[in-house]
Amino acid sequence: MTYKVYFTDLTHTGLGVNANNFPLGVGLVAANAVKELKDHLDVSIYKYPEDLNQALSREMPHVLCMSNYAWNADLTYAFAEYVKRVHPETVVVFGGPNFPINPTHREKFLRERPAIDFHIKWDGEFAFASLMRKLMDAGMDHRALITSETISENACYLNGVSYIEGPNHRVLDLDGVPSPYLTGLFDKFFDEMLIPLMETTRGCPYSCTFCNDGNILRNRIYRKSEQRIREELTYIASKSQGTPQTQLFLTDLNFGMYRQDLDTANVIRSVIDDYGWPGRVETSTGKSQPGRLLQVTKIINEGSRGIIKLGYSFQSTDPTVLKEIKRKNLSVDDLIPMRDYRFEQINDNQEFFTELILALPGDNLDAHHSSLRNVIDVLGMNNIDIHQLTLLKGSEMADWAELGTRPQDQFDVHYRVFVGCLGIYDIGGETTPCAEIEDVVVGNSTLSFDDYLQCRIIHLLIKVYLDHDPFNEVFGLIRKLGLSSFDLLQHLAKDHLYNSEPLSRLIKSFVEGSKAPLFDTYGEAKRVATTLDNTLKYMSGEYGQNELLAHRVRAYLECNDEIHRALQESVLCYIESHGLMTPDIQRYVLEAIEFGRVRRFDLQDYETVREGAFSFDFLEAERRLFEVDPAEIKMAKTQYRFGYDKEEISTIQNLSDQYGTETLRQLGKLFQRNNLLLMKRKVLVKREVLAVGPVLAASAEIS
Repeated sequence: MTYKVYFTDLTHTGLGVNANNFPLGVGLVAANAVKELKDHLDVSIYKYPEDLNQALSREMPHVLCMSNYAWNADLTYAFAEYVKRVHPETVVVFGGPNFPINPTHREKFLRERPAIDFHIKWDGEFAFASLMRKLMDAGMDHRALITSETISENACYLNGVSYIEGPNHRVLDLDGVPSPYLTGLFDKFFDEMLIPLMETTRGCPYSCTFCNDGNILRNRIYRKSEQRIREELTYIASKSQGTPQTQLFLTDLNFGMYRQDLDTANVIRSVIDDYGWPGRVETSTGKSQPGRLLQVTKIINEGSRGIIKLGYSFQSTDPTVLKEIKRKNLSVDDLIPMRDYRFEQINDNQEFFTELILALPGDNLDAHHSSLRNVIDVLGMNNIDIHQLTLLKGSEMADWAELGTRPQDQFDVHYRVFVGCLGIYDIGGETTPCAEIEDVVVGNSTLSFDDYLQCRIIHLLIKVYLDHDPFNEVFGLIRKLGLSSFDLLQHLAKDHLYNSEPLSRLIKSFVEGSKAPLFDTYGEAKRVATTLDNTLKYMSGEYGQNELLAHRVRAYLECNDEIHRALQESVLCYIESHGLMTPDIQRYVLEAIEFGRVRRFDLQDYETVREGAFSFDFLEAERRLFEVDPAEIKMAKTQYRFGYDKEEISTIQNLSDQYGTETLRQLGKLFQRNNLLLMKRKVLVKREVLAVGPVLAASAEIS
């Protein structure tokens, strides 16, 4: 007999496709099930709730196998409830990391979600196939199987008052699991705007308490062979040609840290050379071997610009915080060669990326500011993502909060809608509002809520002024003078930010937006978010969004003149306060801010050729990443023309189509996920300007 199995990795679509990636996890489980059970399965994979709803209306499956992540848990469960209500014979199997690690909490999780028959912990490929065999042996009578309390590896389930949990099992041979790409299971997704996901290694040797991969069971690393990696990448590249999607996401947790990653980097480079794809590689880089991380970056980016970021995720640089979260970082000094490589480049298009997390245990205002100074001033990182701490199911930290075993942390936990993870769906003919709720930490015993908000304001200024170097013409001078870019932002925030009414309104809106979506309890957040009217208000942005990204976009769109004016005033006052001001520096600052303004990427107007006249050689300054003495690059008044060529305009248009430009959320994602360093206007013409009486005339072109 053939059994129909639906595999789902649902994404919210209420605000566009939220998790816009291939369903790799369930794809691997499905591919292995087809291999092991051969002709007994009729497999379908679903990404979009609309497609799943249509499939369920046509025919109910024997088994509904569903991924369980923080960003789709409630949407997935809403479908599970519907299926069990109208067709209780269907076996509902969940799997994924959004599952507690403590058996008592696992039991509680399942009792609160009776529509789940089985939940697979850890790796799902062989565990699901094993469970499926037992179900087939029981004639697909899952009640009989549950009553027998059969033990199945990685399977957790309830039988009345009993909780049954199978032994832990991991996949030891990644090549032994068939590829959903090479078997054709993913072919239909290449017509979409989804980003291909691929893993080359699985596991993480670190034990970070905020991460649901920090469990000791995940410490050992397993990897695919170079041949398998090449086969998959070549297949994905061949299928991606002619599609709008140019990105690849490697799900490795420490890419670039291992010796074999050099081989993978060479494979990626050869695929780029052969297919012109991918144009962008996203991944999580390793936490040791800085020399190897740098080498991997050089290999992939060879002959191209900005395909993969140079980077290292610190989360914090404070020793007390790192000890509290069981995190082992490279030291700041270990990353100096990466910094030097970035600053040795002949252009400033290299992203130097890091991540930090606010409100970790032991964090406080000074510790967080120290982390920011380290990544900004010491390392010169120019792509900085600062996250708010969330308590992820499956992490040790979530267990601390649940059990109260770490009272010294005193987490100040509130609840809010997971940004972008909501919508109104047709589930079985019923209109169903749905929203994911996350536990966010907004303070602890050493970080007050007021300090938390103060940090968030600085985060916004970092996004506006430093992320992807939108004002590097000025901040390069600050570095050259031996001053602190971070202290300059603090100076701006304290003495100049509120001199402008538009900027004052922007900051007030940002602070209110950071506070308003927070609820004291999960139940309250859920009730508010899932009434039809309120869900619509969340979808419109009235009730909350990604405030950091949205207000960054608003700063550029609504306060463009003001952010330039505030920076100009701050820079001049800051330099003057250190006794470093000269007439050349003063003039340079004024012209540098205008040079950047004219050249900067403007999504609202990217086809217009812009012009400006300047008395400093900013192209020479750019070759030195703007770390120059203004007196050394003075020149005769020179006219510049800035614009894009046809290929660059086409690239911008493709990005606009891919991400959308109608809402702040869409624009925020576009700015966040792309290398804005590559999107500045290019200098098309540079001509010296000759004074003829009161009239200026252009000489012959000089470069």
